Amino acid sequence: MKIRAEYIWIDGQKPTAKMRSKTKILDVKDIPASSDDVPRWGFDGSSTSQATTDASDLDLVPVCAIPDPIRGAPNILVLCEVYHPDGRPHESNTRAVLRKSLKKYQKQYEPWFGFEQEYTLYDKDGIWPLRWPQGGGYPAPQGGYYCGVGSDEVFGTELIEAHTLALLDAGLAIAGTNAEVMASQWEFQIGGPNATASTAADHLWLARWILYRLGEHFGITVVEAMAAGCVPVVYNGGGLAESVIHTESGYLWKETKEALMHTQILADNIQQYKTMQDNAIKRSRNFSDQKFRERIDKLVEKII
Repeated sequence: MKIRAEYIWIDGQKPTAKMRSKTKILDVKDIPASSDDVPRWGFDGSSTSQATTDASDLDLVPVCAIPDPIRGAPNILVLCEVYHPDGRPHESNTRAVLRKSLKKYQKQYEPWFGFEQEYTLYDKDGIWPLRWPQGGGYPAPQGGYYCGVGSDEVFGTELIEAHTLALLDAGLAIAGTNAEVMASQWEFQIGGPNATASTAADHLWLARWILYRLGEHFGITVVEAMAAGCVPVVYNGGGLAESVIHTESGYLWKETKEALMHTQILADNIQQYKTMQDNAIKRSRNFSDQKFRERIDKLVEKII
């Protein structure tokens, strides 16, 4: 029996890594019961910001295999860690770091882990959030969108429903989903009771991949914040208000006139723009993988 196995991994882009995947045709007697039954594979790391062209071969080591809810049975999704050919975990392989922490602490404690994944749906051109007025203007101020009901309050429900069903079909530990405070902003939760750190993390990445892939069918892209040296002038809603420090690393606004005013200030004062650009880049580093690991370590230290 030939099946399609979608090998999924995290690339080496910085400061925000993205997901990659490719399909391998497996000739099997039975559907693989776990990642142990799935063979290793390889890829060109020079095309994913993980290697140079003179030493581009990297290995994909399966760590989690689940039913493919998009292609259907007997096909599977395979989450992988990235390794060097000599057996060393690749520098971008943060799951290997997690395994070390688990080995050190899991015998002493039995914590439960869960993640809230917030995201914003954009139109297929990736320029404007889904169902926001095209060609100018903005949606109504926040207030009615959070856990809203009705086509005038929540946008993209078809994708969200398809995503939720896909996660359930795949056996992932989804705990819930809801519309967030900004128009076209959503959230889902992964993990919860009895979910280990590795299970919650694996399921979160697989849930992200499924969301991206389903978005292709709906003509929608999911855009995550990236530190690119731009000064953000953004709508004051959702996670943006936590990411941007108003007047220091960017501007937050609630009304169109505020957005225009802040944009004009930056256009008229190049020195202020450069200062805020530097602050924005520094601010983005607070959300790096390294900072996340440091915060987790501090939390663990408080517990023990």
